[in-house]
Amino acid sequence: MYPEATISRSFELKEFKTGAARLALEAHVPIVPVVVWGAQRIWTKCRPRHLGRTRTPIHVAVGEPLEPVGEPHELTARLKEQMSELLLRVQDGYGPHPAGADWVPNRLGGAAPTLQQADAMDAEYLEARRAARDGSAAPREREHRRGSH
Repeated sequence: MYPEATISRSFELKEFKTGAARLALEAHVPIVPVVVWGAQRIWTKCRPRHLGRTRTPIHVAVGEPLEPVGEPHELTARLKEQMSELLLRVQDGYGPHPAGADWVPNRLGGAAPTLQQADAMDAEYLEARRAARDGSAAPREREHRRGSH
């Protein structure tokens, strides 16, 4: 389960939803935090796909299980804190992050948008989808929806 409920265009952790925490609390099971780094180089939102025989390293970090105690927002905050630490650790151990590369977060010198820019892009995309659903999409929004962005 992905607590962000979407793919981050910035390759930074977005705001977490409380669904994972609520399910863990209700089922009385721990949450095992997992971070994957490098997969965004192969296939991600709004970026060219690089499938095939790529020898792209992908690192996975698994954190200590979080016991299902407290309120959903508290457990979600602990989950995000632990996943943030895991992400920084796995990024540090990944190897070089080429300056200007589209798969590298802005804070590491890459061309990915900042978290705030990515949030604005997501909001624009959702608005275009709403407009298209309502039948009022402008041509540019229709192109965006078809994936030519």
